[in-house]
Amino acid sequence: MALINILFNNCYLHYITSLASRIAALLDHPKDAAQYRQAATALATNINKAFYNTTTGAYVDQLQTHLLMPLATGVVPVDQQAAVLEGLQRAIAKTGGHLDTGLTGNYFMTKYFTETNRNDLMMGITNKTTFPSYGYFLKQGYTTWLEQWNVEPCCGQVKLSKMHGCYNAVGMWFVQGLVGITVDYSNADGYYVVVRAGVDAGELDWVTGKRATPYGVVESAWSMAPTNGTHTSFEHNVTVPGNGRAKVYIPSATVAGVLEHGRALPGDVQVLGQEVINQVPFVVLGVGAGRFVFSSTWGGAVNV
Repeated sequence: MALINILFNNCYLHYITSLASRIAALLDHPKDAAQYRQAATALATNINKAFYNTTTGAYVDQLQTHLLMPLATGVVPVDQQAAVLEGLQRAIAKTGGHLDTGLTGNYFMTKYFTETNRNDLMMGITNKTTFPSYGYFLKQGYTTWLEQWNVEPCCGQVKLSKMHGCYNAVGMWFVQGLVGITVDYSNADGYYVVVRAGVDAGELDWVTGKRATPYGVVESAWSMAPTNGTHTSFEHNVTVPGNGRAKVYIPSATVAGVLEHGRALPGDVQVLGQEVINQVPFVVLGVGAGRFVFSSTWGGAVNV
């Protein structure tokens, strides 16, 4: 157990040290940034030397948290990330899609899969009602986060906290992954908001929500439906507040396949490029303030 704690704690130390380096750089303290960056690099090297098994591709063992934490905190070398992720997916499958990560691990699991655009993996984890799962809480009538997964009123557990608000990370995925609103506080490319519908989650045909940003409330409401055996129709209502600019990702294999209010894209909507994310093709648009109704028909692999 002590060995596992050391792995977790050092991964977290690497995470906050790397974060301190980024903060120092943004605050224009290059010496501090370099010092923290060097410390993080050395720490990652030592963690990999002490805990990574090159034969099995695992850290310590094959449990979810011990595969996840090195990935989520940037410890895993780039050339080993695919192998470790594959091991993590196998570990999740072994539990039938249930979590064995604990409160802190839950946060990093959600953060990692959300930030790496794996809505499919998050959906597999969250769309459960059997023990242990978020749906298991709901099935028993709870609408708050409890202290632990096994919450039956027995075995002396009646005194467990029923409002245990630690690392309620799944809400992050609802907003950023499914509703699809991410805030880029660096504003590096002039677009402080990214809106990308979570169509790759599967099993969902509509999502609606909003998020407060430094420029106002951004709204996103999308829906999709199969048109025949190979294509999917998609509609996305996006509201960008005054003085705002956003990048909006619309699933489509071609620019010509994207419409706004049922017509060709107007001149004030910029086409920034095309990307494939989690096997879904997107057209990337740049928009200013306003209300937009984008639509497309695409040959999607998503089963809705």
